[in-house]
Amino acid sequence: MLFLVVVGSLVLFVVSEKTPLHFSRTARRAFWYLLSCALFLWLVRWMQSLETLGHLWIMITAVVAASVVEDEYRKKTGLTPMDIEATRALRMRCRSPVGQGHSERIMDIVNAITRGKGYTAGTKQLVSRVSGATKKWQRGLHRILQVASKDELNFIICSVNVAAVLEVANDKTIKMLVGRCDILETVSRAAIVDGLQKIGLRHRWQRQEWARDIILRTTGVQLTYFKAYIDDGGDYHSMYKLMYNDLQWEIREQVEKHIRVQAEGLMRQMRALEIQGPKPPGIVLKILSDVDDTVFSSGGSFPAGVDVRYPRKSYYPGVLALYSAMDRHFARKFGHLLSMLDGGSLATLRNEALNEGDSGVGGVGGVGGDISGDISGETDVSLAAGVAISSNSNEVNVDTGDGTNRTPTIQVPKQSRHMPPASSMPSLRIPVSSLTSLAPPPSPEYFMLGDLRTPREGAYSLAAMNKVGALGAAPAHQEGSNLVLLSARPESYKGLTESESYRKYFEPLVIRGDLDTSPTMLLGSLDSGPKALIKLFFGSSDQFKSKTATDALYQQLATKKLSRFKEYAALYPEATFVYVGDNGQGDVLCAEALANNRDIRSRLMACFIHKVASAMSTLSIFRKHESSSEDIQLLWREKGIHLKKTHLGMARTAYELNLIGIDDLRKIAHSAVGEFSRIAARYEGRHPGRHLEKVAKQDLNPDIFLINSTLKAKGFHSRSLVPLVAVDSFSRDEATFQNRSSDGGPTESGDYMMMD
Repeated sequence: MLFLVVVGSLVLFVVSEKTPLHFSRTARRAFWYLLSCALFLWLVRWMQSLETLGHLWIMITAVVAASVVEDEYRKKTGLTPMDIEATRALRMRCRSPVGQGHSERIMDIVNAITRGKGYTAGTKQLVSRVSGATKKWQRGLHRILQVASKDELNFIICSVNVAAVLEVANDKTIKMLVGRCDILETVSRAAIVDGLQKIGLRHRWQRQEWARDIILRTTGVQLTYFKAYIDDGGDYHSMYKLMYNDLQWEIREQVEKHIRVQAEGLMRQMRALEIQGPKPPGIVLKILSDVDDTVFSSGGSFPAGVDVRYPRKSYYPGVLALYSAMDRHFARKFGHLLSMLDGGSLATLRNEALNEGDSGVGGVGGVGGDISGDISGETDVSLAAGVAISSNSNEVNVDTGDGTNRTPTIQVPKQSRHMPPASSMPSLRIPVSSLTSLAPPPSPEYFMLGDLRTPREGAYSLAAMNKVGALGAAPAHQEGSNLVLLSARPESYKGLTESESYRKYFEPLVIRGDLDTSPTMLLGSLDSGPKALIKLFFGSSDQFKSKTATDALYQQLATKKLSRFKEYAALYPEATFVYVGDNGQGDVLCAEALANNRDIRSRLMACFIHKVASAMSTLSIFRKHESSSEDIQLLWREKGIHLKKTHLGMARTAYELNLIGIDDLRKIAHSAVGEFSRIAARYEGRHPGRHLEKVAKQDLNPDIFLINSTLKAKGFHSRSLVPLVAVDSFSRDEATFQNRSSDGGPTESGDYMMMD
């Protein structure tokens, strides 16, 4: 019976993730202690022969083991730093010896406060609090953050583990940090809110107010950047989770209103701009993509998908290059609009261009200037108690945190004393050698991020953080995360499976440079299956009638994806979207619903569907007994839904829709050839790769031939054309012959393998 109580308590703890118990570290520790004691009593019944000392030893061991596991898990998966491209770029810009020293001192304080917490079950921290040592360390932390200049404070926030710092800091220190928000760059604000997410926001009213205050102070284009930085964290903490899980009641309503008002103002400003060519339906592009049978193959594993052409978990050739190309093309084509809108108005932009003074608010790369003249309906900002901002944006009245009632005023210099004026910075490109840190490996405790550390090459786009480069220059890619993975997989406890997916599948892609930033994951729920059965047996008023349990399940998954899409679109009213899915499950139903939605349709640039099943077997509201495959595909094209066998076919259509450039099309095709060759080399002659030869002949090569025709029509030299793919030696000889004939000359196949 006691064993059942232990197991039942553990199950209830896991399924009650959103209850106040999970957002209080003391409550969590108490639960694990009680659970370990119950487990101890259960073990005692099986070990009656032990002495009393043995009983005590087992209980202490169980309590310490539970404390160690909870503490180590919290450090490695919960209290992680926000180390993204934007924070690395800011560390590069604001680096100074004083800032580095203060960052190291702060992490020394964090380690001193938290050291041994798990192995002593919190006893060491209790002794430190009673003796006053903890308060002494907290006062030191408060003073460092209070006296730091603007550049130093931004460098510190982007270098330290903010979540770990916020967990050990007292309320007065956090209030003071929020009070100095006006001198923080956008990415620094995002790092603080990310840290608040990781220490727990739900059911913590004061922390939610701090997060709200930071968001309400971020306006205009900088709010768009802020949301993208939150999504770029590389874990399950995202803007979606912040809005629909962490923030509650009227605080959520205030943030939603602020986001909507700022987005409406930006769209009005963009429509008022006088530029050549058509304007996009949004100022940023968000690519929402399914995962299984769209990004990588499911291998036919139910319920993940139905595609057996490729080995399981193999990335489809060209998919990552296509996503990156659409993101970069949009940045090249419309990135200058963000610079024109930055700071709230064109007048503000011109004034900031003439004035090299660093006010910290508004301007090019400033942090959300006052745009009340251009955006009506400003949201009332009600700041948390204890935060006082003077009329001068460079003066912040804060509490000292040392127990006194003094409220000193901190003067922040208008010009950084560590960096030259931004106009003297010649280029955005940062050499890789200067970004490599030779710092020792991190200790088991919390550590400071390696300064300027980055694992890959690239030109950093610093438009959201500084004034580097020519006015209106287009960035290499859009700021922050703009790829959203929309999966039907249910959410897991504390994001365990999501974190593992990031670590296993997507983090290596960012490190290699296949993806510019980390994607955001929006998952389904466990109630999709039961709801599908209820609708199947009791009927439904939906337009699409399910005839089988599988169809009912896929319809419910499509409904959940549609709901997630709409919720995400509400977070980015200023964005335009591209949707990518497959026709093996319910993605086509979701695409049809999006195309029929009045609010989404005007912002939806295209829907691409990966063909992994026949058109007649696709779940669609257009599927009827008298309909043919051609009729259905014609209706889809009229709705902007494009069914393609390969991602090369999607790329060719994307080029026709002006979503990518001609050079992007060529690079995507070359990338697809290399990726398919790698898959073939790995799985040739093995059962998972039994269909690769058929895929090469019937799917990839026809699209490559059409792409080569397009490239030749645009004047590309034969050496720039794309080689056909092959699997075995016989197919390679055949491909060589076709490569020669496709160009009409005796060019060797190896010539086509020249990749830029």
